[in-house]
Amino acid sequence: MGAMDFLKDVHGRLLEYWILVFILCISAAIGLGQRSLWAGVLTFLGIIAGIAALIGTGAFFGRLGYRGRLRKLRKKLLSPDPRIRCEAAGGLGELWHRGQEPIDDLEGLLDDPDEKVRFQAALSLANFREDGAAGAGELAKRVGTTDHALRLQAVDALGKMGEGAREALPELLEVLCDRNWPDRWQAAAAIVFLRPEGHDAVSALVSVLEEEDGYTAEWAAKALGVINPAATDAVPALVKAVADKGRDVRGAAMESLGAMGEKAIPAVGVLTGALGDKDSWIRGMAASALGNIGRAAAEAVPRLRSMAADPDEWVRETAGKALARIEG
Repeated sequence: MGAMDFLKDVHGRLLEYWILVFILCISAAIGLGQRSLWAGVLTFLGIIAGIAALIGTGAFFGRLGYRGRLRKLRKKLLSPDPRIRCEAAGGLGELWHRGQEPIDDLEGLLDDPDEKVRFQAALSLANFREDGAAGAGELAKRVGTTDHALRLQAVDALGKMGEGAREALPELLEVLCDRNWPDRWQAAAAIVFLRPEGHDAVSALVSVLEEEDGYTAEWAAKALGVINPAATDAVPALVKAVADKGRDVRGAAMESLGAMGEKAIPAVGVLTGALGDKDSWIRGMAASALGNIGRAAAEAVPRLRSMAADPDEWVRETAGKALARIEG
């Protein structure tokens, strides 16, 4: 079993593990309450053996239940009725914590002659995150649809796939620039999780950041901070956003500037000015960004030292950490 499969299995049985820990604690208490040490030890071991047997039995029957459900779903995949195949594709997506088998079946459905079945298979593959990236191409086709609900589903699913869906970046950028779509911020958010490489996305994101405010601009600012290598071409737009955008956009812009490190040196002046903002969250975000820029933000040191008297505890701590990074 691979590392990802192991983590998914742990997630699926998390409740069982917490129940086990709870029962172990009760067992220890009962064991310690016996009159003799050996009686306590034997009681404890007996309870543990019983618990192990119960969990083993539960796991065995759970596995049988999974195999039985998988067989039923696979039988439905053979149906000539596309509605039944579509239903089966949705059911396979609910088995996201069960490893590779459902993924293989869903990938096979990407060649189904019915477009609704293909789309449902791609949506279900998104539940497997990056492991389901084979469905990114089918989802990218739906991003360009005029059907609002389908487009939203496709964009959201691509975001779930993360870096595995990078091939859909051109389609997401096209939607991001579609002024007639009210949920453009969803496309920007999906781009954040794709963590694109190269500068193909920079100009579109900068344009959105300069022209918009609110959620769309906020997520555009965040996206500029995760592009690798750093989107240094975006520094002027991010600096401008820190100076004159709304609170959340300013915070996102500062976070992205900090992520660029020394490449964001042109932002040191505006970030230093933000240390005196009346909003404590803005002051803290500015201090954090300056700390991430590092020694190149040395001109901010006097202002950061004065923040030792800031009334907000988080701001004081953040300023102290920033000073340590700049002077260290």
